[in-house]
Amino acid sequence: SLLFGLKDELKYRLALRGAYLLRNTRDPAASFALLKTIYDVRSQIVHEGKRLSEIARDGKIGGLKRGALVPEAEQLTREVLREYLARASRGEGPEKIAKNLDSDLIYHLKSKPNSS
Repeated sequence: SLLFGLKDELKYRLALRGAYLLRNTRDPAASFALLKTIYDVRSQIVHEGKRLSEIARDGKIGGLKRGALVPEAEQLTREVLREYLARASRGEGPEKIAKNLDSDLIYHLKSKPNSS
């Protein structure tokens, strides 16, 4: 859902769209980091055939205890799907949701004063 219409910069765009989508209920920086970790783990499982136990370093994956990653990923997925369903109930399809997320992100960035 978060990668609808994308063909490049997938990990970054997944994390960016997800963090922005959940910004009212989750810390965007934490969501961004978790989504990047989820993407990396998924890639290692799918493309390299690794198991979570092989990906974990010192019992952790992306700063989370190995046993905490899956429940955290499941909860985040539920929250993303809940947001998508809420938007779908207002008549938005996946294409419109993706377009609105991207344009809202750009608008949000443009409206912030430059901190430099």
